[in-house]
Amino acid sequence: MNKPYIPLPEAFVCRIHREFPQEASLLLEALDGPQSWGMRINPLRKDARILSERLSDKIDHVPWCSEGYYYDGERIHPGRHPYHNAGLYYLQDPSAMAVAEVLDVVPGQMVLDLCAAPGGKATAIASKLAGKGLLVANEYVRNRAPLLSSNLERWGVINGMVTSAHPDRLAEIWGEGFDRVLVDAPCSGEGMFRKDPATRQAWTPAAADACPGRQKLLLSSAARLVRRGGRLVYSTCTFSPAENEDIVCWFLDTHPDYAPYSFSIPGWRPGKNGETYCARMAPHIGRGEGHFVAAFLRIEGSSPSIARKKLPPCKDAKTWKAFWDEMGGAPLPGQLVQEGDCFHLYPDILLETHGITCLRAGIPLGRAGKGYFVPHHSLAMTGLVCSQFPLDFGAGQADAYLAGEVLPCSGKGWMVASLDGAPLGWGKASQGQLKNHLPAGLRRCSISKWEEEPI
Repeated sequence: MNKPYIPLPEAFVCRIHREFPQEASLLLEALDGPQSWGMRINPLRKDARILSERLSDKIDHVPWCSEGYYYDGERIHPGRHPYHNAGLYYLQDPSAMAVAEVLDVVPGQMVLDLCAAPGGKATAIASKLAGKGLLVANEYVRNRAPLLSSNLERWGVINGMVTSAHPDRLAEIWGEGFDRVLVDAPCSGEGMFRKDPATRQAWTPAAADACPGRQKLLLSSAARLVRRGGRLVYSTCTFSPAENEDIVCWFLDTHPDYAPYSFSIPGWRPGKNGETYCARMAPHIGRGEGHFVAAFLRIEGSSPSIARKKLPPCKDAKTWKAFWDEMGGAPLPGQLVQEGDCFHLYPDILLETHGITCLRAGIPLGRAGKGYFVPHHSLAMTGLVCSQFPLDFGAGQADAYLAGEVLPCSGKGWMVASLDGAPLGWGKASQGQLKNHLPAGLRRCSISKWEEEPI
């Protein structure tokens, strides 16, 4: 369905001509062209590469992201496919994929995504951590945090915490303890004018002028959270130098304990004035929406360790162990803890929150009763469970499962309903049927076709 045409704001057009006189016409023309669509494959899913091979004639590789691919969003609709529910990929603007590359995360590090919702960059960070170290995904706007948590669950993230706190509070409690900190700052959103025409209506000069003040506050808080030798990355999805290069200059002038960190992204341009520690993408430059990235290295400061939460040993896990043995599950990558009748898997690194709102830490495993165990959906999405019920996509079983239907099934006991080896959720087999245990909030109507012809 074609989106209704909304003209670019006149004040925005005038500003682009003033700030980018040599390329304004090219940029403005590109903003009225078709958007770029992207998907990022989940390397935490062992069979995810099969997907990219299967779709090799329908998708093109994004040059700055090894897991990133372009697709034709007019013809292909991957958000409708069960693969999306299984966490095989995340739908993300191709330009946004570059940010995690600049952050340069290494497994085992402690990483903070300060403004993380809805979770695109957080899932990319989790992929690079590969289950080792810790990802803290923070979202200050409380009602946006549940979607962030849900996306991390679908991605299969175990070594993560989802928090909702003001950045100043995080800096006060945790201090200079993170190897990497990302500030994907709220901005005027001009880079989304092609992707979401409604953002054109929301844009006003006054709203855009208010952004730099908030961005400075965010960066000042973030600067207090990076250890010496760590990296701070700042990104926006706007073209405005006032929110991009001007913010970078201000930060370096006011934070002498940081130095610019040079990098390059294939196909991107350096900053407006040739800065090698900044990079720009715009629709007239390459296949992506508007985005800006800058990187800083902390050269002075301390490297304290953040207080870690001490967990009680799990004294009585017989019910859990019996269930997990039956599932043929792999060794758990984390700390097993029992809280009442519930079992939880916490990351090996778990921070003391000291009153910080924490919506998610590690994953819930499930609830134990007398002689039985009810597993949690999060456990299914980790991919650790060997006991699977393979769904036949061609026969419509995947759609039926996602709609909450009961399926015919031989066998007995708990199984993970899966499609091509990727998990969708739990089912319990009994008397020739697989009773559906997909959470009600994740069920959907049956729409498996993502293009005119089958894959």
